[in-house]
Amino acid sequence: MKKYLASLAMILLTMGAIPAAAQGQAPPPPGQEGPGQAGNDQSDQSAEAQPGVARVSLMNGDVSSQRGDNGDWVAVTLNTPISPDDRVATGEKARAEIQLDYANILRMSENATAKIATLSRTGIQVQIGQGLVTYTVLKGSEANPEIDTPNAAIHPNGPGEYRIQVNSDGETAVTVRDGSADVSTPQGSTHVDRGQMTTVQGTDSPEYKTESASGRDDWDSWNDEQSQNHQRPKLGQDQPVLHRLGRLGQLRHVERIPRLRSCVDSVARSRLGAVQRWPLGLGALLRLDLGWL
Repeated sequence: MKKYLASLAMILLTMGAIPAAAQGQAPPPPGQEGPGQAGNDQSDQSAEAQPGVARVSLMNGDVSSQRGDNGDWVAVTLNTPISPDDRVATGEKARAEIQLDYANILRMSENATAKIATLSRTGIQVQIGQGLVTYTVLKGSEANPEIDTPNAAIHPNGPGEYRIQVNSDGETAVTVRDGSADVSTPQGSTHVDRGQMTTVQGTDSPEYKTESASGRDDWDSWNDEQSQNHQRPKLGQDQPVLHRLGRLGQLRHVERIPRLRSCVDSVARSRLGAVQRWPLGLGALLRLDLGWL
């Protein structure tokens, strides 16, 4: 226990020193970049644009996928990876949940099809071909999501539950259970608030019809249950953990419990809001054998 407390104290002291050191440095002359600033900016931009990988986090019934570079449909299993340009389809009486990242989730009802068009840290684009789906945005999302249907595009405005029904190529119904969204076509857009439903009819000259949303049904109840499961803290053997250490800064780890094995994506945020990467020496310090975590 003494070893743990001493290590933790060293971490906090190091975290406190990072903002102070940053404040003590003189800003570079106008038009010139500070040491390492250009490299950090390029690294950040590269990380934002790098394609991600989703996974099938829940499934009931027959669910299949088609790789972007392959025309064959194959059955999926739990945790099957889904990459950009891949398609997913559900069969009769089937349901599937695709975890796009830690805060963006797509749930598909029976006889639905979806394509993951774009998947990165800051941008997600999903194309729904047919059927009923719900797109969930949890708190803390860094991505700007867009859900496309044959005749409309849905842009969620932050956390919420967005129910989308594609009845045909010329009819899409969008229900906002929580949050708000903008629904657009090439001819214009409309804003949809919580408790409202808008129906987009037509392709060449689509028309909007906005009204009060219908009552919640079994599909909504199932989505509520799954969203609560995602937001509930999990401390299982193979669950990622997010460590927050107060106002001194913030650590983001992709780690495994019960032991912190490696520091693969640690970021320090100073009290001024500037994002600074940890020095290499701190990475070794974070590899602590805490045992009970």
